[in-house]
Amino acid sequence: MTGTAEPGSEARSQHEPVFALLRRLVAVLLAGSYEGTFRAEQIVQRVARSYGADVEVAFNADSAALTVGERTATFAAVPLVPPLDQVSDFRSLIYDIEDGRLTASQAHE
Repeated sequence: MTGTAEPGSEARSQHEPVFALLRRLVAVLLAGSYEGTFRAEQIVQRVARSYGADVEVAFNADSAALTVGERTATFAAVPLVPPLDQVSDFRSLIYDIEDGRLTASQAHE
């Protein structure tokens, strides 16, 4: 007897590295209040678009919700202001993603 995949499981596994990256990205943006809610949403949307993923994301001052396909994650954090060197490194990472230099798995590391 051969097994059959659960409907949508192939799409989920294909987007798992992207979902993992976006979860981490949302957590970083939420904890680092330096980007503001509207800008944070734009960054997540741009990164998702770089990997061909449809995303819904909403930020508040201390919480966020992320949906990619059928997967949803919610977040809560007390925003802090990160050191400037981390801000610079973060922006470089976003530019590398948008320029297609990193896979989602590489960017997540």
